Amino acid sequence: MNRTPTLLLLLALAALSACTSQPLLQQQASVLDVSADLEKIRAASDLPGMACMAVRNGKLVGFGVAGVRSVRTKEKIEIDDPFHMGSCTKAMTSTLAAVLIVINLGVNALIMRFSDPFAGSDFMLSLTLGLVWLAYVLLLAVPFVPSTEIGISLLITHGAVAAPFVYLGTLSGLMLAYG
Repeated sequence: MNRTPTLLLLLALAALSACTSQPLLQQQASVLDVSADLEKIRAASDLPGMACMAVRNGKLVGFGVAGVRSVRTKEKIEIDDPFHMGSCTKAMTSTLAAVLIVINLGVNALIMRFSDPFAGSDFMLSLTLGLVWLAYVLLLAVPFVPSTEIGISLLITHGAVAAPFVYLGTLSGLMLAYG
């Protein structure tokens, strides 16, 4: 179920409630109440509650609330209720860190498994860097994943030698994403 429109609506209401010092209907006479439309969307999406506002040229043109504050209490949402504003950046970054940890564990397992035949060579280092570069390209192609940190870490750890590879990886990832 796609909840992105609901989150956007909730964020809009949070901004609205933070910015208003007087009741909405007293701010502008031509403000459109879209609560009935929101109720239809809320019921169809099986959500407990939602809210939205519309601003055009810096002026409030519409607002609406529908549903309840809590499923348990069944209290109706009011237009001046505060809403929590959050972001997904921490979740995305922690997912990226988990992916990199899994890649590192896999590479370490390969190193332990094949370390004797390649003792004294740079094969495993090259393999590790190649896998990190591949992860960078693939993650860069995914929207909203903070993968640039991988490229920056490659530049920090290997200096100017890694710059052409990071550049090519960035081009490859962006071409993969935007074709």
